[in-house]
Amino acid sequence: MKKLLVAEDDLFIRDITTLKLTEHGYNVVTVECGSQAKEAIQTNLFDLALLDIDLGDMSGIEILGWMRESELYKHIPVIIFSNRDDEVSKEQCTQLGIAGYFVKASTDFKDVFACIDAA
Repeated sequence: MKKLLVAEDDLFIRDITTLKLTEHGYNVVTVECGSQAKEAIQTNLFDLALLDIDLGDMSGIEILGWMRESELYKHIPVIIFSNRDDEVSKEQCTQLGIAGYFVKASTDFKDVFACIDAA
């Protein structure tokens, strides 16, 4: 069973995402802001991180950059799950080596599951 970090500031989206992921058989740890995400990454062994971009105190892109600079965390696959649908955000994330980029409003969770399983 893969252990996933879900970093999402919106409670409703966090709850639905967690429900869908746990129903699919993943072990999920949730956080609501960037600083909590960093702390969770430093204290847990995750198979994958699912990050929102807009997390309040720091962005998912900043967390992704921090992970990629770290010898300890750069191997963890990251999927961006955001409502940002702009090319600049997608390109920044792609350059930092993401496993996938999904826009919340137009994503079928089957595609997210497939990306997680492939990572």
